[in-house]
Amino acid sequence: MIYVIYTLAILSGLMVFATFYLVLLAVIGLLFRQEQPVARNPYRFLILIPAHNEGEGIIPTIDSLKNLDERHESKIVLIADNCDDNTASLARETGIEVVERNNTSQRGKGYALQWAMEQFDLKDFDAVGIVDADTIVEPNMLETMAGLLAAGASAVQLNYLFVPVGNKPMSHLQHIASLVENFLFYKPRALMNMAGLLRGSGMAIDTDTLIEHPWDSHSITEDVDFSVKLLRAGHTIEFTTTSSVYSYATTDYDQASTQKSRWASGSFALIVDHFFPLIFAGLTGKFKLIEFAVSLFLMSRPLLIYIAGFLALSSWILLGSAALPLVILNLVVAGIIVLYLMSGTFLVPDRTSAIKAWLHLPRYGIWFLWVQLKSLFRLRRSDWKRTERKPNE
Repeated sequence: MIYVIYTLAILSGLMVFATFYLVLLAVIGLLFRQEQPVARNPYRFLILIPAHNEGEGIIPTIDSLKNLDERHESKIVLIADNCDDNTASLARETGIEVVERNNTSQRGKGYALQWAMEQFDLKDFDAVGIVDADTIVEPNMLETMAGLLAAGASAVQLNYLFVPVGNKPMSHLQHIASLVENFLFYKPRALMNMAGLLRGSGMAIDTDTLIEHPWDSHSITEDVDFSVKLLRAGHTIEFTTTSSVYSYATTDYDQASTQKSRWASGSFALIVDHFFPLIFAGLTGKFKLIEFAVSLFLMSRPLLIYIAGFLALSSWILLGSAALPLVILNLVVAGIIVLYLMSGTFLVPDRTSAIKAWLHLPRYGIWFLWVQLKSLFRLRRSDWKRTERKPNE
């Protein structure tokens, strides 16, 4: 029984540490601003848009890319990957270059990106930008990327936000969560000079880095896998909130299930594949990798709430009233994380809609837990399934 007590106490202590770290990051994120370096010389960008059956949804993305600042050169290329709709023809009508790939045995965004990069001489460009087919970019995207790359970064990740749709509570909850994730988690880690993370869209990689480390990530979390590869090789990935990419949030549980299940299963696979290798690499002198390994556990804040609740319940069942301090401790931890997530409400211009959305939190929480549990059984599935969105609601 003594070992049970020690185990629960150690796990509870780790939860306290994780919560303290999240709160510390939030305070730093709120108090300090990020500076934006400026590149002296213009950059040449190859911008890739991986797309699978996007149809007319691709047009807003292309339009936003055509509206980029003109100081930097950009070659915009759409990758129509295993498409059986009109994505390629619609993109061509906008005047951009389109490359079509048909390979049903190697499906997924990672394979599409690797193939596309092999179609061009990367030495003709200074950096490769990647923008998902369902996102909108800000006009200063290239200026922001060029400035950070010129300052020494090997790769750059922009602020990645979800836009709420109408009065749909789920979309507002996702909007709040994206604000918390970007401004209270990734931004303060960048301010503290911690290891950055590529997140799939609104990212750019220096071509010298890509020539040294060709893209070869094909998993369900291909962007994070490639991030780990770069970080372990000693490269720097910068995150910035000075420019953003936007995607419409999903509006109902059916839409969100595909997306959340993919992300959750990918997160679990990341921890299984990379946690201990990153810890061991960090012990050799690359101490930022240790913090990065720990951050893998912190990427899903709702999951931390469930863990705290599980520890509280386990302590009570196994130890009875003697475990009351551990039960209270874990319930306090869960409460603090809930308040941490709700703090994103103060980052939202439309606070009335945000507050109304929180009324749906119990249902959302149960659904999210179910998605997490299901995802444990599909860790390494990498099917490319388009997330349906309804921007006009």
